[in-house]
Amino acid sequence: KEGAEERFVKINKAHKVLTSRRRRAEYDYLRDNPDEYISRYGTNVLFHYAPKSDVTMVALMLLIAANLFAWFVQKNKWQTVADHVVKLALDGVGLREGGTDESIAIREKAMEILAKQKEEGKEDGGSKVGASTNASSATGTNSNAAAKVKGGSPKKKGAKLTKKEQKEQEMEELRPIVVKLVKEEHADFGGGFHQPTWRDLLITKFAQWPIMFTKAMGWQVGYWFRRLRGLELSDDELEVLTRRAVGEVTWHALSDEDRAEATKQELWVSKNLEDWREMQEVKKWGPGYQKKYNRWKKKQGSKLE
Repeated sequence: KEGAEERFVKINKAHKVLTSRRRRAEYDYLRDNPDEYISRYGTNVLFHYAPKSDVTMVALMLLIAANLFAWFVQKNKWQTVADHVVKLALDGVGLREGGTDESIAIREKAMEILAKQKEEGKEDGGSKVGASTNASSATGTNSNAAAKVKGGSPKKKGAKLTKKEQKEQEMEELRPIVVKLVKEEHADFGGGFHQPTWRDLLITKFAQWPIMFTKAMGWQVGYWFRRLRGLELSDDELEVLTRRAVGEVTWHALSDEDRAEATKQELWVSKNLEDWREMQEVKKWGPGYQKKYNRWKKKQGSKLE
């Protein structure tokens, strides 16, 4: 029956109270002084334990939530860089103004696609215009005559757009093309900024972590063993040390030639790394500024000598 368990609990508690002299005396006292009960025990509500939750289900739900969160974080990382590249491509920012090779290449390709679309649109529109010229001319004559009768003037063609309006219109036309190119050609910007895949799920990372840790420790032990033997740095060691020095993002942004050059400069030395970063900035300048910089560098070097 309903409420049988609750009634049994009450009867059991009453039996424990009434069969104990101490509890029976306290019960009689509190019955005559009910305010004392709240000050001693706080409440007279009977609490019940909730049904036990399925631990497996709870763990599964938490695991799914953690994997979804990891996927969203990776997606947001890639989207941040993608939005930045799209903005640079739409604004036509050059290397000297902070643009990147990716944004410049995407803009050039998008401009070619847009020009091709406009050319195809003109060809398609030309055939349609020829077929509708006769009908539109008669209609236009009648409308102009009606406008004159009413005291107005014939309707003018659309006003010429200003440079600002032309630029905004061009950006709106380029935007879908640029966004599509970024998604298709730059699913991976390097340095961990890539579109999320199953490899980015938390459960996958947990499974791969022991393997990655073992490989890293093995490489480190081998590196120190070779140093103790006095051997020269191998090509693999040069690459790893250089990547650690410049960072994964910068390393992936370099061309193959720049990477090969960087591995020869011992960039894990602080002074060499500062000089290399300075030269990377100089490469973004124009030829004239680079010549001025080189002359200034020679003068500074001669003064130090």
